[in-house]
Amino acid sequence: MKPVRCMIVDDERLARQHLRRLVAGRADLQLVGEASDKASALADIAKLRPELLLLDIQMPGGDGFDTLNALEDPPRVIFVTAHDRHAIRAFEVNALDYLLKPVSPERFARAAERAVQLIRAGAPAANRGGPRLDASDVAIVEIGGSGHFVPVDQILCVESEGNYTRVSTAEGKQLIARQTMKHWVDRLPPEMFVQLDRGLIVNRQAVRSADFSVRPAVVALGQGACKLHLGQAAASRLREILPR
Repeated sequence: MKPVRCMIVDDERLARQHLRRLVAGRADLQLVGEASDKASALADIAKLRPELLLLDIQMPGGDGFDTLNALEDPPRVIFVTAHDRHAIRAFEVNALDYLLKPVSPERFARAAERAVQLIRAGAPAANRGGPRLDASDVAIVEIGGSGHFVPVDQILCVESEGNYTRVSTAEGKQLIARQTMKHWVDRLPPEMFVQLDRGLIVNRQAVRSADFSVRPAVVALGQGACKLHLGQAAASRLREILPR
């Protein structure tokens, strides 16, 4: 049986060297290329068409998730990183495994064997931005290195908070998440959530009252669990989508 075509993407020379040795020790993997940054990785992936990426997360010019998002038809992925705080996000994009540096030969062997079996069995490729959720799903709110699970229909709104986002829930919780606004725009169901401006997404089904007679407009979400003050543009957008 033909070996699985594999490519290493890591900005650290020694890390690439170590992974190269591990790959060379397996008859079921064939190393077809290496890259040290996002730009070269995208060019080489398009040319070499690997079936499996050993992908670092923190790299110059865009991290591993950025690289994955830029691929029209991403291959299967094993993330290889020095940090464990991205594990939840790796799970969301359907990574086959998540290896922490320095990678031991035993741990790599287990990951490689599983990856080869899944690829030969037709495992789905990585999701570039994670699958779109629907109202009955549970969203993972990434807080530090852990995940907080929140039913989608219990999310009232998502607000930009610098490099993070604040997720307000029907229970009255405000969770500061590592995910970006783009993450939530891409993940939350559009029939339920509307982006009122660059820094605010609102669950339209959670709107309980809206006073547009004052400036800024005041909107209550859920059972009084969250109140928002909207600028003129956001207020106009909300007004358009509310039932007459």
